[in-house]
Amino acid sequence: MVGQVLAKAVRLQAGKSRAIILQSQFGLLTAMARITVQSPTRLHIKIETKALMTYEFSEDTAVQRVADGHYRANISDRWNIMTVPNGGYLLAVVARALREHLQHPDPFSITGHFMKPVAPGPVEIHTETLKVGKAVSFAQAKLVQDNQERLRVTAAFGALEKRSGLDHSSLTMPDIPAFEECVHAKIPLEFFKHVKAAFAPESAQWLH
Repeated sequence: MVGQVLAKAVRLQAGKSRAIILQSQFGLLTAMARITVQSPTRLHIKIETKALMTYEFSEDTAVQRVADGHYRANISDRWNIMTVPNGGYLLAVVARALREHLQHPDPFSITGHFMKPVAPGPVEIHTETLKVGKAVSFAQAKLVQDNQERLRVTAAFGALEKRSGLDHSSLTMPDIPAFEECVHAKIPLEFFKHVKAAFAPESAQWLH
């Protein structure tokens, strides 16, 4: 957390003040700090002791670094489809480990190969750098549970804030009704207790 405070402080001018959010090693919101640069050589930092709000998904995708290229996580049953965790949720957990592992923070593409079902509970994630570039880094990871590889992931990460230039897309957004006008699903699965799901009326006939 000290590094986060100092990194923000060096960008402030004397007499300026700024509030920032501090993150723990798991990437969860934990505290707030107010930095005041009183002079070029004097810095005042006040850290609020109360914890800030965290979110279920942030908590349930958290990873803990064990060593270089080795992370631990706990797979929650809150994102289950029937008896197994949702595949997108599992990819998010591995993506958190890859983000910690690489110097680039933003996932550009992620591909997952689900070899065996993953059960709620502890898992190990092993990450490996394939190539590091100025704009993009490539890596792979494997999620292991009970000494068996369950999921293999390949990914490309970059830094969106550093990208510039023209963007071109030939796709157009389809017309979608407002959320309030959609058919709200009541699906009896654990996953949908934590996600708001609604469908355009013309695509919701299967719900009836």
